[in-house]
Amino acid sequence: MRDDKEAIFLSQILEESLNEIYIFDAEGFRFIQANRGARKNLGYSTDEIRDLSPIDLKPEFTLHSFKKLIGPLIRKEKNKIVFTTIHRRKDGSTYPVEVHLQTSKLGKKSVFVAIILDITKRRKTEEERRALEEQLRQSQKMEAIGTLAGGIAHDFNNILTIITGYSELLSENLREATDKEYLGHIQNAAKRAKDLVGQILAFSRAEHHQELTPFNLTPILNEALKMMHATIPANIELIENIADCPPILCDPSQIHQIIVNLCTNASNAMLGSPGRMEVSLTTTELNTRQARRLKLQAGSFLHLKVKDTGRGMNGEIKAKIFDPFFTTGTSGNGTGLGLSVVYGIVKNHHGAIYVESRVNKGTTFNIYFPVVNAS
Repeated sequence: MRDDKEAIFLSQILEESLNEIYIFDAEGFRFIQANRGARKNLGYSTDEIRDLSPIDLKPEFTLHSFKKLIGPLIRKEKNKIVFTTIHRRKDGSTYPVEVHLQTSKLGKKSVFVAIILDITKRRKTEEERRALEEQLRQSQKMEAIGTLAGGIAHDFNNILTIITGYSELLSENLREATDKEYLGHIQNAAKRAKDLVGQILAFSRAEHHQELTPFNLTPILNEALKMMHATIPANIELIENIADCPPILCDPSQIHQIIVNLCTNASNAMLGSPGRMEVSLTTTELNTRQARRLKLQAGSFLHLKVKDTGRGMNGEIKAKIFDPFFTTGTSGNGTGLGLSVVYGIVKNHHGAIYVESRVNKGTTFNIYFPVVNAS
């Protein structure tokens, strides 16, 4: 009588466990029993589950690969194995699980007992942690590169000042047309070098910290896009969705520079083929979880989005696009500073930028600026 009571008690514990628990035949792999947690998560009735086997729940496995996996248990080389896989519900949806599998006896019959842990939340937490770690590494890398680039740019700017100054003095005393022509080449090269230094300093933000003042981005974007309409190829459709949004603290000329750089980058991504570019500006609220992923404080933000239907990027290229001097263009076509300048400006405006991209599916740049007086 006592043994019967203990058996009933253990059976009740098994049935009411929040984890999925299965018992299946060691020969035919048919389920003998599945507890309430398993039936609820999978959406099957008791009778339906008894017509299934572990292979029916695990789309990653075939009968052959499953037998190979549990071979150490069958050969009694191990008492227990633990592995991760995915389970498929009756409705076709899937979820990640951790399987704890061991052999046992049901009377004289050999069976397998599987305890299943739903690891959806664990996977999500791990993904968020990896994303935060990657953002931290990127931030530290950009800070170090910015400091180095700013220092070099200042020294180089001093040298350029001497070159341009003496070339202007020399031009006043030259009479020969050929000499003036050669000097003109020197002056033009020095001017291009000075522009390049300006881009480096804009990226590093080491030159000076401009005082940001409240501005409405709508007219700034409209003006920049008006210019882009005249410069991008005619076979690229430029779609605008610019809402009238609250102001942010910004430098209007730098916001203009962001639009020009991102739209130029999107146009280049089309590789001369017909395509579509979409620029939108909306107001959005970021909750604590969303803001944490972007290293921001929760609150009201302007969401500036530039989307293209170009060639897209793989993960390796996407990880490098904000590095200064990195470019996927041909030699002589751009300095590779455009996106690093954008990154520096966004950070200087206390915002965040992240990129979504798939090869041959296009790229979307998402930028968030805190609105004035937003908490």
